[in-house]
Amino acid sequence: MPESEFKPSSALQASANSTRTLQVRRLEETHGFPESVTRTQNYYIADAAIARAAKLLGKDSDHDVLMARSKRYGLLFNNETLFFQPKKESGDFYAPFDPLAWKNGFTESGGWQYRFYVPHDVDGLKELYKGNLCDRIEAMLTHTSGLAYHVGGYGSVIHEMMEAAAIQSDFGLYAHSNQPVHHVLWVARKAGCNELAEKYLRRATSKLYTLKGYAGDEDNGEMASWYILTALGIYALEGAKDEMLIGSPAVASATVQLPRGRVLHVTTENQGEGNVYVESVAWKPTGGQVRMLTSNELRYTELMGGGTLAFTMASSPKAGAQIHVAPDSTQDVFV
Repeated sequence: MPESEFKPSSALQASANSTRTLQVRRLEETHGFPESVTRTQNYYIADAAIARAAKLLGKDSDHDVLMARSKRYGLLFNNETLFFQPKKESGDFYAPFDPLAWKNGFTESGGWQYRFYVPHDVDGLKELYKGNLCDRIEAMLTHTSGLAYHVGGYGSVIHEMMEAAAIQSDFGLYAHSNQPVHHVLWVARKAGCNELAEKYLRRATSKLYTLKGYAGDEDNGEMASWYILTALGIYALEGAKDEMLIGSPAVASATVQLPRGRVLHVTTENQGEGNVYVESVAWKPTGGQVRMLTSNELRYTELMGGGTLAFTMASSPKAGAQIHVAPDSTQDVFV
């Protein structure tokens, strides 16, 4: 579509309509619809992105409604099991709950794979886990023995289950072979679990993407896109937000051609197979001054202006490093 024919207000309305009415949403949240946890969590994420677009278009009332709706995920969180779970028509959680069982409330996975599926509100997710989010994510990644799944509602083994089991020895229940977990390591990064995120981001790029192929499905380019961004050491975790997370790059150096003739350079010092930890990151925007990044985040709009992102790598986590996550910005961008 030519840029002149694009109408942001019409696109906003169409997007909002696609996320269903609150009445239907409440039924899905509380009446155990098929794959209800996956469906409703997807809607929450969409609500947050659409809310940011509404804010930019000056539709503050729509923003407030949608953003509040995006934070209803707590309704599906069981404070006893510490998992998101489907509910019965009565509004009670199904019991007993088996987080290894696939299908029962979830799409192509189980409770473990959707345990941290709140990429649009990591601060809220940290509150649900009472400050232990990093430990919970580590427990997922280190669950390297025992069964990787139960067939659950599927009734028989599907290929995604076999792919998940094939990488369990290196990644626990982090089933990167399918899309439902692709946010997890970047949620860890956003939450400040720096050592954990850097270690496993690099393990994923080195072991799950090889000359033999990918460790799973390539759905509409998503699997490759995850790799390209992660290998560059950058990632957009939240939709329609002026933010890129900074990770642990797998490349020695790279040049990315951006729109309007702009260029992004990624460089590394001390890069190597064993040097997976980030010692420091410097950012020099085109025509600007170098500055050291003190958080795990950089504005998307600034990155798209071009410049050089320079990483210094190390073989061990930065000694005495303070975990600092930049405060949430009110300046969002519709992308």
